[in-house]
Amino acid sequence: MQNTDATNSPIERDLSVSLAWANLKSIIFALPPVMLVFGLHVLLWGKPHLSLTTSVLLPLLGFVFVGFVLHEAIHGIAWAVWGTRSFATIKFGMNIRALAPYAHATVPMKASAYRLGAISPAFVLGVLPSFAGLITGNFLVTFYGMIFLAAAAGDFLVLWLIRNVPSTTLVVDHPTRAGCMVLDPDPPVGGRP
Repeated sequence: MQNTDATNSPIERDLSVSLAWANLKSIIFALPPVMLVFGLHVLLWGKPHLSLTTSVLLPLLGFVFVGFVLHEAIHGIAWAVWGTRSFATIKFGMNIRALAPYAHATVPMKASAYRLGAISPAFVLGVLPSFAGLITGNFLVTFYGMIFLAAAAGDFLVLWLIRNVPSTTLVVDHPTRAGCMVLDPDPPVGGRP
């Protein structure tokens, strides 16, 4: 019997990892962009001065909390716009064990749309603030961008996992793991021989 996803589409292969494994491996994907942005800030503006007083720390923590929620909202919006063409196909929730919000696309989409949805939070919350901080010399803004580049490390891992999947191939977001399942483009008629 052939494995199928929730839409009964035949699965060719599973390109996902457990959330625990993704968290462990994502460190490898977090360091390069964070170190690059930090290095650029030091090169452009010298040693950063970040005084984390209560008047700075509390708003920063608030912005970071909102950013984590926005991160998942951006995934969902991007997948709905570029992939599934429907917000009704995007499920949002909270993983109580990990104390983390999540977005999950419940129907298949092209791998290109899945990639856009995966990278969008890193761009909006990581790259743009980092760039703004580097242009203005405001290390607090650069630091915020660095936090969300690091937060997108699991997304970078997923992009690495699906690097060889052709853009037009259909994939479906894994419901409980980091990554997706590649759907069989030519399912056998009448079951497997």
